[in-house]
Amino acid sequence: MVDRGASVGSFGARRRLQRLGRAPPFSSFPREILRELAAEATGRTARRGTVLFRVGDGAAAAYVVDRGVVRISAVTRDGRSIVFRLAGPGDTFGLTSLFDDGLRTAEAAALTDARVIVVPSRLLLRHVERSPTVASACLRESAARLRIERDRRADGLAGDTRARVARVLRDLGAAHGVDVRDGVLIDVPLRHEDLAGLVGSSRETVTRALAVLEARGFLRRTGERFVVLSPPRLSSVPTG
Repeated sequence: MVDRGASVGSFGARRRLQRLGRAPPFSSFPREILRELAAEATGRTARRGTVLFRVGDGAAAAYVVDRGVVRISAVTRDGRSIVFRLAGPGDTFGLTSLFDDGLRTAEAAALTDARVIVVPSRLLLRHVERSPTVASACLRESAARLRIERDRRADGLAGDTRARVARVLRDLGAAHGVDVRDGVLIDVPLRHEDLAGLVGSSRETVTRALAVLEARGFLRRTGERFVVLSPPRLSSVPTG
């Protein structure tokens, strides 16, 4: 379902303005430009599993998550899944391709029922060309994304799989966690394949690592979700 752009006086546009105003790089845009983007943007709801764009698609828009979680991933030539990140409320995705060759290099799919704000690339690029402030904000956000991904890949080479899984769970708890009686619930449905893609390992290896962590009392599984037990212990999981 898509809500068409409207004047900033409409409820939908006010909601989009509010969300964009808190999401980098849009939060650094001049107010008048932000208002124009909010009026021209659309809102789209996506049921769990809906693919928002695929590898090779034209980059027609940038997106901001309004609610829910979107998985950004790709498949390597040898068929291995890589999960770049899980974008939650307030996160921007699909931005870098607008400034590259205009083709998507990853897939974006709703990991939960979600709602996203769709900002047309033609409008955004026009302001990038005209406004140094907008161009600088987009450059900083793209650079920050690349730096985070580089650091995460470097972390993925350090320690054994069990320690890497523990780090990923700790980070997911910080980003998507809800406090519960015995720890932090990662409020996102996670398949072993998703964790393997985030960790940079095989599904089988991650499954074994999760079994050890659960047996040692570092976490428990509840349905499709994990509860991180005693996060200080989890952050220093033994590698033996």
